[in-house]
Amino acid sequence: MEEKTPQTALLDEKLQDIMDATLRDMKESEKKLIARAQAMEDVKTYTDLTDYCYGKMYAYVEDREDLKKILTDPKSIEVMYNAMSDTEEFKEICTEEYKGFPRVILMTVLAGTDAHACHHAAELLKDDPEESTRLDNLANLYHHYLEEALAYGRGERKNIVFNDGNAVE
Repeated sequence: MEEKTPQTALLDEKLQDIMDATLRDMKESEKKLIARAQAMEDVKTYTDLTDYCYGKMYAYVEDREDLKKILTDPKSIEVMYNAMSDTEEFKEICTEEYKGFPRVILMTVLAGTDAHACHHAAELLKDDPEESTRLDNLANLYHHYLEEALAYGRGERKNIVFNDGNAVE
């Protein structure tokens, strides 16, 4: 069983508030992405992709243990990315015709959501400067992955590299 430190106890206490704030942000971001998808040539594919990505992310954020992993383990993003991109459903969307675009959408939804969760946690735990700083740093890392995904989508990068050097192509 996990040993409770003052930080994890405080995080547990605020977890529902963090979850609620993150879910609100996700709903807003999802609406914006769906609106963009409506302007795409293949609306159905992009809408299916958006629904898939957000469906998976809602499941992660609504699971207390997964949300704690987002807030405490910087490697959790890679695990989530691999789990989400390795399903048959995703592979059907991610055809050669669309090249890396579905992966860009997946990574932006994943990294953006993780960054929002950490940002909300840092705000809610601002009375603990050490924990708040740790969460801000983790939010910055997730935001970096978001920027990497966007650069990849614009063709400015050949892949997205996670902190440990593993590349996503």
